[in-house]
Amino acid sequence: MAKASRWSVQEKKKVQIDQPSIVHAYNYYIVGVDRLDQNDGAYRIAIRSEKWWWPLFAFLPDAAVNNAWVLYRMSPAHGHQNLINLASRGV
Repeated sequence: MAKASRWSVQEKKKVQIDQPSIVHAYNYYIVGVDRLDQNDGAYRIAIRSEKWWWPLFAFLPDAAVNNAWVLYRMSPAHGHQNLINLASRGV
């Protein structure tokens, strides 16, 4: 069991309640799914086809590009790139 904070109408303050660990894990990992959905909606491969398998096939490179971007953002190289950009601007 994990703890979650909720607003109590009777006490008029936030209280700690028990939360099943599966709900806590879902809420923790749903952020990545939301980011994938957001990026997929904005940067989807835009080729129209009437084949039934096209959406299944097109999802694979979309997800791979999204995962590569997330891994790059988590890598030390991303922070290093920000320092190079700041230095080139004279900051």
